[in-house]
Amino acid sequence: MNLKNYTSSVPMLNSIVRIENRLAIAGATHISKSYQGGMPTGMIFQIPVNGIPIAFQLPAKVDKVYDYMIKQKRYSHKEEVKETTLQQAQMTAWKLLSDWIDIQVSLIVLDQVEAAEVFLPYAFDVRNQKTLFQFMKETNFKQLTQ
Repeated sequence: MNLKNYTSSVPMLNSIVRIENRLAIAGATHISKSYQGGMPTGMIFQIPVNGIPIAFQLPAKVDKVYDYMIKQKRYSHKEEVKETTLQQAQMTAWKLLSDWIDIQVSLIVLDQVEAAEVFLPYAFDVRNQKTLFQFMKETNFKQLTQ
C-alpha cells in the first residue's frame, strides 16, 4: 500500500503552522508543541468544553513513519541516506496530521461533530502525562465493557 504523503515536499514547519491555524478555527485557546531531541513530536492544545478548558495531545509519531518507510524498502536506513529518510518521515508524518486536522476541523465547522467528540481519544491528563486512549488501553478498555 502506498502511504499517503510519503513523497510530500511540504516542509514540516509549514504543516505545523497550518495545524495551529486549524486548531484555532476549531476553538483552541492555547496551542504549544512538544519537543524531543530538539525536534517537534506533537501538539498540545486546549479547547473549552462546557466552559472548562480541556487539554489534548496530538502526536506526529515520526519514528513510526520512518520505520514504515524502511520496511517498505522505499527508503534506506544506511548511514548515507538515513538523514534524508528521517527528513522525509518528518514531512510525511506532519503532513498526515495536517490533512487529518483539516478534515476534522471541516466537520466541526459544518456542525457535523463537536471538537471534543473528534479529539476525545487525545484528551490529555497533564498530571499523569497520558491521553484518554493511552489510559483506556492500559486498562484493557474495561471502561467500555462494564
